[in-house]
Amino acid sequence: MIAPSTKNFCAAVSDGRFWKRGDPPLRFAPDEILVAHNASFEIECFEKLGWQIGVFSRWRDTAAMSRYANAPGSLDKAAKFF
Repeated sequence: MIAPSTKNFCAAVSDGRFWKRGDPPLRFAPDEILVAHNASFEIECFEKLGWQIGVFSRWRDTAAMSRYANAPGSLDKAAKFF
């Protein structure tokens, strides 16, 4: 759970789209796969913004993938590991 005081400032997408506070929500195609490190945090942030992002199964969590590969779960440590 994210703290109520957490503020969303920006989001970037690999296809070059960029969102900053005050912009209209990013739209994702229904079959688009979303990838994030610690995806549950990203999902909560998007939900806090009121974005409709769909079901959890469309997400790929690189933190979980790292742990599955017996690598560190933190982004910094996983990047150094791989």
